Amino acid sequence: MNINRPLMNPTAKDINREEKSIEVGGEKKIRLDKEQLSFNTESKAVKLKQIINTLRGRINKRFELLELSAFWKSFANPLLIVTFLANEFILLFLILFRFDNLPDRIRFFYNSVDNSWEQIDKKFLYALPIILFVVFQIQIRLITVTFKINVRTSRLISWIMAFIYTFLFIAIMAITKTYSIIN
Repeated sequence: MNINRPLMNPTAKDINREEKSIEVGGEKKIRLDKEQLSFNTESKAVKLKQIINTLRGRINKRFELLELSAFWKSFANPLLIVTFLANEFILLFLILFRFDNLPDRIRFFYNSVDNSWEQIDKKFLYALPIILFVVFQIQIRLITVTFKINVRTSRLISWIMAFIYTFLFIAIMAITKTYSIIN
């Protein structure tokens, strides 16, 4: 643009009419000014598909959010997580602070056939938190996958595992009381 008069609207003489032509889609020719920016324009059908796909993606995200909120409605999943964390913290406390107070062999489970306790080496306590963590990750994956298929089965698995972790917590506390580790 040639503007010799500032603060005035440009006239036809002020505008350069050097034009170039662009082929769009191999058929149409559009004439553009030299300074005009050119953007690729797509057909309306492609734009409509993009809008529809965008809406589908947003709707799917909302459905996933609603499914996750239903996942936490039941008390079983938070109870499962809390009991797991309680077990992990108690075991880590035992390993880090009270490991020397334990005897060399610890009661592991009761054998009803022999009417005696089966004992294991106390070094097994180092592996127990890691094993529990791996099992917990598998359980959470199983519960979330099952939740998408059948909500009741997912909640049932959560309740069962929460009770197993609760019993494990009781067993760990019994071991600590037996050996007078925690007063």
